[in-house]
Amino acid sequence: MNMTLPNIMLSLLWFAATVLGTYHLVPLWDELAMQRIKRSLPGASAVGANLEVVRYGLRIWGVAMLVIALVFIAKRSVLGVVVVGVAYTWPVIAIQKWTHLRRRKLRDQLVVASISIGNGAHSAKGLRDCMAEVSQATPFPLRRELQRIVTQVDLGIDLSVAIDNVAKRLNLEPFTLFAVALKTLHEKGGDKTQALQRISRSLKEHQRLEQKMETETAAERRAFIIMALFFPVGFLALMHQLSPDGVIAILTTPQGHLVLAIVTAMIFAAHRWFEKIIHMET
Repeated sequence: MNMTLPNIMLSLLWFAATVLGTYHLVPLWDELAMQRIKRSLPGASAVGANLEVVRYGLRIWGVAMLVIALVFIAKRSVLGVVVVGVAYTWPVIAIQKWTHLRRRKLRDQLVVASISIGNGAHSAKGLRDCMAEVSQATPFPLRRELQRIVTQVDLGIDLSVAIDNVAKRLNLEPFTLFAVALKTLHEKGGDKTQALQRISRSLKEHQRLEQKMETETAAERRAFIIMALFFPVGFLALMHQLSPDGVIAILTTPQGHLVLAIVTAMIFAAHRWFEKIIHMET
């Protein structure tokens, strides 16, 4: 009994120290992690990124990097340096990918919404009423943007200013085109249905061109993934048939880990280079 009580007290002290340390370290980590994605965060926030979800994701990323580092430190493997280095880039890549997909979704929804607003304007409704009605049938995230315009108008802000505020925040070319048309109709009048139908056709053409570029680069992306991922694994599998001991040496010895680290770094560098080339082409 005398030996058990000190052990319990020691465990409680360790637990209290861990809780207090975590309480103070989590805000510090949140601040450092947000600095890591500060260039990509404004674009993601503009299209509806939830900052709380981002923070939790960054915490999971931090724990994952710590676990990876500890595992490779325990094994004294140089491969851990490269793996942690690759993991260090994950948040920026993930945020940029999510932002790209969200902007593409907004673009696709805008094509349908512009037609619906034009049809509503044909029944002699005002632009504010048309957007309020269309927003109810429009999926998220465009619904939020339309409702934001309606809310600002209801608060007394001029429709042109409300549209301009949303367009500047989104910084999305199709929405900017849509916003210019709405502002012109609001300020100078004209045939709303005909004007919005023309804008809808322009948005459809813009959508078609972007989808065409995405289709053309999709084959190149698949080819790169096959070469970058399946070829090394396939090569090791074939090598295992010829020299099982050689493959085991690559996977278990420091010299083998050095080879794997170099190959991993080369594949990652090639991927970043490939993405830059594709981005310039599109």
